[in-house]
Amino acid sequence: MQLHLLCVSKPVKGWVKLACEDYEKRLQAPGQIRFQVKEIQPVTSDVQRKEKEAERLIAATPKDCMRLVFDERGKDLSTVALAKQISEWRDQAVNVACFIGGADGLAKEFLADADLCWSVSKFTLPHQLVRVMLTEQIYRAVSILNNHPYHRA
Repeated sequence: MQLHLLCVSKPVKGWVKLACEDYEKRLQAPGQIRFQVKEIQPVTSDVQRKEKEAERLIAATPKDCMRLVFDERGKDLSTVALAKQISEWRDQAVNVACFIGGADGLAKEFLADADLCWSVSKFTLPHQLVRVMLTEQIYRAVSILNNHPYHRA
C-alpha cells in the first residue's frame, strides 16, 4: 500500500518541516506503509485560484489511487478508525492519495469527485498545521496496527 499526501503549499520551513520530517522518517521503518508527500505550488492570482490548484493536484496524483480529501465539512474520524481504514486499504492493496488544499481550501468540483471526505477538525486550521497533524496521525495509526507503544490510549 502506498499513501500519498498532496499539499497545496509553499515548501515548509522551521518547526513544520522538522515535525513532518520526523514522522515521515518514522514511517520509513520496516513494517510501515509507503508514505510520500508532494508539495503543489499554490496559485498566486485570485482568479479561479481553487480551480487552478485542483488542476495541479489532479496532474500530480498517481494513477489508480483512491482520492481522500480533508475538509472541515467532512466526516469526523478517530485515530482508531483511521488505523482500521489503513488496515483495510493495506489488506486490499489500495493506494490512497490524500489532499490538503491551500489557504482557500479545495474547489467544490474537486471535493465532489473525491471518494472520501474527512475532517481533521471543526476548527479552521492553517494548512501547514493540518499537514503536521495528518502526518502524525498516519504514523500513530500505523503504530497501532504494528502494536508499537507510541499510541497509549
